[in-house]
Amino acid sequence: MLKLVDLRGGKGKDLVFLRRERSLIPGDVGERAREICRAVREKGDAALFEFIRTFDRWNPPPSGPRLDPSLARVAWEESPEPFRRAVEECYQRVLSYHLRQVPEERWEGHGGIITGELPRPLSRVGVYAPGGRAAYPSSVIMAVAPARAAGVREIALASPPGPDGLPARAVLAVAGFLGLEEIYAMGGAHAVAALAFGTESVRPVEKVVGPGNQWVQAAKREVSGWVGTDALAGPTEVLILADSRAEPRLLAVDLVAQAEHDPEAMAILVTPDEGLVERVVRALEEEVRAAGRRGVVEEALSRGGYAVLVDSLEEGVEAANAFAPEHLELVVEDPDPLLTGVRAAGTVFLGSSSPVAAGDYCAGPNHVLPTAGTARFSSGLRVDDFVVRVNVVRLEPDGLRSLAPAVEAMAATEGLPGHARAIRARLELAPEGLGAGGGSSAGLLPRAPVRASRPYRVRQEGARVKLNTNESPFPLPREILEEVAEEFREFPLHRYPDPLFSRSRAALARFHRWDPEGIWVANGSNECLHHLLLAYGGPGRTILTFEPGYSMYPRLVRGVGGRIVSRPLGRGFTLEPEAAHRAAKEVRPDLVLLSSPNNPTGNSQPRAAVEALLAGGAGMVVVDQAYVEFGGEDLSGLAREDPRVVVVRTFSKAWRLAGVRLGYLLTGAEVTEVLARVALPYHLSSLAQLVVCAALARADLVLSAVALVREERERLRGGLEALGVMVHPSDANFLLVETGLPGREVTRLLEERGVLVRDVSDYPGLERCFRVTVGTREENEIFLEELGRVLAGGLPGGGGVCQG
Repeated sequence: MLKLVDLRGGKGKDLVFLRRERSLIPGDVGERAREICRAVREKGDAALFEFIRTFDRWNPPPSGPRLDPSLARVAWEESPEPFRRAVEECYQRVLSYHLRQVPEERWEGHGGIITGELPRPLSRVGVYAPGGRAAYPSSVIMAVAPARAAGVREIALASPPGPDGLPARAVLAVAGFLGLEEIYAMGGAHAVAALAFGTESVRPVEKVVGPGNQWVQAAKREVSGWVGTDALAGPTEVLILADSRAEPRLLAVDLVAQAEHDPEAMAILVTPDEGLVERVVRALEEEVRAAGRRGVVEEALSRGGYAVLVDSLEEGVEAANAFAPEHLELVVEDPDPLLTGVRAAGTVFLGSSSPVAAGDYCAGPNHVLPTAGTARFSSGLRVDDFVVRVNVVRLEPDGLRSLAPAVEAMAATEGLPGHARAIRARLELAPEGLGAGGGSSAGLLPRAPVRASRPYRVRQEGARVKLNTNESPFPLPREILEEVAEEFREFPLHRYPDPLFSRSRAALARFHRWDPEGIWVANGSNECLHHLLLAYGGPGRTILTFEPGYSMYPRLVRGVGGRIVSRPLGRGFTLEPEAAHRAAKEVRPDLVLLSSPNNPTGNSQPRAAVEALLAGGAGMVVVDQAYVEFGGEDLSGLAREDPRVVVVRTFSKAWRLAGVRLGYLLTGAEVTEVLARVALPYHLSSLAQLVVCAALARADLVLSAVALVREERERLRGGLEALGVMVHPSDANFLLVETGLPGREVTRLLEERGVLVRDVSDYPGLERCFRVTVGTREENEIFLEELGRVLAGGLPGGGGVCQG
């Protein structure tokens, strides 16, 4: 059952002969796959449809092999609960593992020479899922997880159909769970070619990944270069290095587990103990008789089953390196010392309780691994396979000057005088002729996130109407200002502020009926968020946000060195509980930033979404409720119930105190005690606290303006709708407005007319939107009048507003 190979006497490296005896792609398969790929490339759907009918035995509709994604969603919903739980756990573990592989930007600079490397995800990837002898839904998870971790936005799945024209039910169900919208019922070489070259019914991708049979591998080889592909994969294989203490039955079950994949699979036992071979063979006979796929197992072991004798475990490692197995099990008493010698293996499994079967599904590392000896020079599928790296060079004048001699010498040697001239012409110019920023960097290079950010600038002056910053249009009541002025006359400005901001805390505690120890006050809600991120979201931490969302979130996260992962909001810019739960399980964030009402869309998020984030495993959920006084549910009750919830508020909007710059958060004392460790001493102005305490003492009077803002919001909505534009629902003191013109241009044209609104067109899906703050009745009327003129005129050279 196992062919015996004796490599004792220092011949461990000779195990390479097993690999040389096996051909990854037979010549006749390679030639026929080449013809199939050429036909699909040249004839498109005509060839693809014919191959689907011939090889997949299915007649696709005229629209092509793409399936309605609702079929996948139904397949998932109808799947047995144990399978659903297993898929969810496997995906969460695999995605979590791959999220740690996401590359960061790299920069270095000195002496005016700055170089960088920018990782950028592929835009569109094709995933192949086998469906021949057996369907492998786990392979869909293994291909999609690293792509999603890398940030790939479009994933097309292809899998062979059955007689009903659908891929295997389990594969379809996993596609539904993953939310894949592009699913093709096609398999084999023609499926790979269609994904790579594109046809009338199949959009081309940038890379094709996933395991498959010889035809799939041959097609990958043919399309490689036109698109990217993962490593070519042959039949699966395992090499088990075991010592005399290994349990023979466990070794036997692992050999059978690998053999049941494919008649071409390889299952190899390597050991210095000849007696162990005999014990394993006896155990193997029993396991094979009981095997569920006995015929496949027997054929695989008869073809590719080996027992290899070596002089020592160290010699066994050399034999493993020579063979370069897809899976390597080190079933020895102490595997760690041997691990240091492993140079070529797809995945290594350490110890008797680490079987390959666990790695096939949900241990975390990818199971799409190099086979047929390719582990000598390639690795398993990973995030890097879905990322390109863009090199960046920036030379200051002194940096260019320092490089000039080397460039000119190399150009002369290679006979390329134009290269030397490109350097010399610049050096002949005065420094100012080299463009803006022509001075030396003096070796001072800001951190990558700082370089990637732009200063936060909002136009403040010089406009008739300023509706771009969500301030209150109504000033603080005069009687409160007089009270503040009276107290200010006796204020001890020569003293530092109260380091514990006790007075502000006490006033807020009375207003919210909250434990003062669970209140934190800072310079605006942004500083509250900054303190939270310093304490809970710095380097090595993952922060989850949702788009479109508050523009400061990415800036704050990157500023503290954290890693941000974004997920899109659902229909109506709402985070549905199911989507929230799935995002939390996928990302496993240390901290979530969620605004409700949301900025820039204005709508509130459901309480159930916050609860779902917590149930999904989020470490902390920060609910930013800067606009809650204008509408939506007050979620501070969640912070009373769960210490993982923090609610952030501000005095800048409903409280009419934008100029004071104070914000606060409601949480538990254990959180504020941590925040005290990262805040700078005396970080709150005494004057700001004085004003806020006066406002809190007259809260009813201050907040009376909220009703006025709501009334004006509805009047403004009516005026906008009369102009024929779309106004999104809002619980805030602003409105998201969608026109038929680019939002950036509408914003610019309004600014030229003296009206400031906020451009939000950088957000995906908001390209034709802008945000307008609710102003006074007079301000709103001026805005509506000028917007009407802009919409009537349209863009230069174009028409008016699109009513479609």
